[in-house]
Amino acid sequence: MPKETLWPLKPHTAAKHEILRRYLGAWFPILGSKNPRLLYVDGFCGPGRYSTGEPGSPIVAVETAYSHRNNMRANPEFVFIDKDCSRIKNLRSEIKLQPWHEDYIIQTICGEFSQEFPIILDTLVKTHQPSPLFVFIDPFGFSGVPFKLVKRVFSYKRAEVFILLDTARLRRFLGHPNNSTRKHMEELFGTKDVFTIAKSGHDRISALRGLYQQQLSTCVRFVRFFEMLDRNDVDIYHLFFATNSPLGFERMKEAMWAVDETGTFRFSDRTDPGQMVMIGATPNKGLAEQIEKRFAERTVCVREIKQWVIEETTYLPKHVRAALKHAERTGRINVKARMDDGSKRRSGAFPDGVIIDVRPKPMQKSLGLS
Repeated sequence: MPKETLWPLKPHTAAKHEILRRYLGAWFPILGSKNPRLLYVDGFCGPGRYSTGEPGSPIVAVETAYSHRNNMRANPEFVFIDKDCSRIKNLRSEIKLQPWHEDYIIQTICGEFSQEFPIILDTLVKTHQPSPLFVFIDPFGFSGVPFKLVKRVFSYKRAEVFILLDTARLRRFLGHPNNSTRKHMEELFGTKDVFTIAKSGHDRISALRGLYQQQLSTCVRFVRFFEMLDRNDVDIYHLFFATNSPLGFERMKEAMWAVDETGTFRFSDRTDPGQMVMIGATPNKGLAEQIEKRFAERTVCVREIKQWVIEETTYLPKHVRAALKHAERTGRINVKARMDDGSKRRSGAFPDGVIIDVRPKPMQKSLGLS
C-alpha cells in the first residue's frame, strides 16, 4: 500500500480504469434513461488524482456520468470511501475543481469500508430500492472486504459489483501462521476452504481465483474475471465483475474486450496503455470449435447460440456470425434453408432465427478447422 497521499499511475491500473470507464459509459446512459436515480459506491476510492496527473477512479466515474448527462433522466448519487483522511481531503479538493461538482450528490467518507458500507447499504435498501447500484471495491491487500458483506450487496435487487482480488499477495500469505492474517483470508473468501489450497499442490493463483469465482456464483447469476500481470508477466491480481443482469454482463465483456482484444481477458504491464482499444478482432476458429463442442449432435437456433455465448464464454454476440460463417464454410455445420418462422434464409446471413444442425456431413480430408 502506498504511504503517500498521491502515487504514480501504473499501466495495469490504467487498464483497470479503462474497463471501468467503458462499462460505466454503458451503465449510466442505459439505466439512467429508465430510472430516476442511480447509486455508485467506491469503497477504496483514493485521492482522486495520481501524482502523474491522471484522474483516479472517483473522477473517472463522475466524469463518465457527466459526459452522458444528455442521455439520462437520472440524477446519479456517488459515495466515495477511504480510510486515509488525507486522501479524502485531496479528493474533496479535486471534486471542487470539476465542472460537475455542484450538479451531483457526492458524499465523501473517511472510514473503513467494512464499517461504513453496511450503514450505507441499510439506508439504500430502506430508501432507494430498487434504484440500480454499482459498487467498486478496489482494496490494497486482502483485509477489510469480508465476503459476507459482498454477498449482502446482492440482497439489494439491482446491484452489480466490480471487485479486486489480490491473488499475488494471497498466494504469498497462504501458509502464514499469524491468526489475524488467516482470519482476514477466511473472511475474504467466506470459507475455510481457502486454507486447503496451500496443501493441494495445484497452481495457487488459479485455485484462489477459482474459489472466489465459485463463492460469487453462489449469490449472483453472472461472474467474469480479468487478470492483471506485471512487466514480467507475473500475476498481480484479478478483477471480478458480478451481476444478475444479462445486458450488464454483456456490456462488461465488451469493456474487457476493449482492453484485451484477444479475448483471454488478461493485461500485462508490458502492454502499451495507448493501445487499449479494440481494433476489430473477429474470432472465428476458436469460437467455432466451442460451438461445435457445446452443441454437438443438436439442431439449434442462432438465438440460443448467442445466449450461450453471452452467458458462458468470453466471446460477444457480434463474434457469432464470423464463427458460424467459418463453420459453414468448412462444413462443420449444416444450415437450414428456412428459418424458425418459415421465412427463407439469406445465404451467408445468421439472424437469430436461423436453424443449424451441428451434425456435419462427411468432409473431404482437405477440409477442416485449420
